[in-house]
Amino acid sequence: MPGFGGVVKLTGETEYMRSLKAITQQLKVLTNEMKVVEATYGKNNQSIEALNAKQDVLNKRLKEQTKNYESAKSTLASLTDQQEKNDKIQGDLILKHEQAKAKLDELRNSTSATANQIKNAEAEVSRYGFAIAQNTGTQTENIVALKKVEAEMNKAKADIVGITREMENNEKAIKQGESAYSKLTSTISS
Repeated sequence: MPGFGGVVKLTGETEYMRSLKAITQQLKVLTNEMKVVEATYGKNNQSIEALNAKQDVLNKRLKEQTKNYESAKSTLASLTDQQEKNDKIQGDLILKHEQAKAKLDELRNSTSATANQIKNAEAEVSRYGFAIAQNTGTQTENIVALKKVEAEMNKAKADIVGITREMENNEKAIKQGESAYSKLTSTISS
């Protein structure tokens, strides 16, 4: 009896989702930390001390989002590789199914084929058909998982860009504050 190809369910998605949950929890902690900074210094406070505290939290958020992005990128690459293998399995199943159907047709048109041979050939065609259907369902689930990870990766990348911009603006404000402070102290001492 020929071997039937199996269904390949993507592995790594569960681990990624677990990791994502931990990173998301850490980002919530950092969001609350930023709220503490804003509550301590006032939301629009532009003092160097307030800006430095905000910059510290932004650095932590950037590190967490970078972890999130790298994790999603790695998981996406792994899942994509697994899906490509699954596509090959599906192609092999379809080829074997077609071959089994051709053999069945040949047996049906043969005058020397026994009823038992035809029955076995029909069962083989049926098994391959079932394997194809099962694999198609799994492929659909896998595509959904891939899209979910890809969306998380894109969201993390967008957050990284936003945090980086915010940090750059914050750094400019710190430098402007330090410059103004230096000018003020030199004016006072003159």
